[in-house]
Amino acid sequence: GEFQYPRASGPLFPGSELCLHNSEVRSWKELPGDDFVVIGGYESGMDAASNLAASGRRCSVVSSTAYWRVATEDPSTELAPYTAERVRAACASPTPPRLLAPLRVFAVERAGRGDAGGYVVRARWGPPAEHAGGEYRAPLQPASAAEEAPAEGSEVS
Repeated sequence: GEFQYPRASGPLFPGSELCLHNSEVRSWKELPGDDFVVIGGYESGMDAASNLAASGRRCSVVSSTAYWRVATEDPSTELAPYTAERVRAACASPTPPRLLAPLRVFAVERAGRGDAGGYVVRARWGPPAEHAGGEYRAPLQPASAAEEAPAEGSEVS
């Protein structure tokens, strides 16, 4: 979506109607559940991850682009400084978000009957995006040499 509003022009992928957008959450403390998958790693997704961590909830962020690693001379292509600072705090919290990219979600399914059974989010690893970086900017979370890239096209559930 754009400017904190999700795209409403039809389903993005099978099961997207089961998902809740960040803008629809009235209280992070009253949100049922302890473990969440956040789809998308730009402003709304990272806002959700930050709020979940602040509420003591576990979450994994699944994003087609690792925006937390983007640092370019054009600040409109990366997380806002306020968002980046909140994500740094979330990553240093007792319940840091798991940041996973490049993954593209292709389906969300109910894991059991009703909402009590939870959900299964299905995603496929994609090619890593390269960003030239900026002379005066540093990424929020640089890529670790210890990270092993999964095979492109392999699936995660």
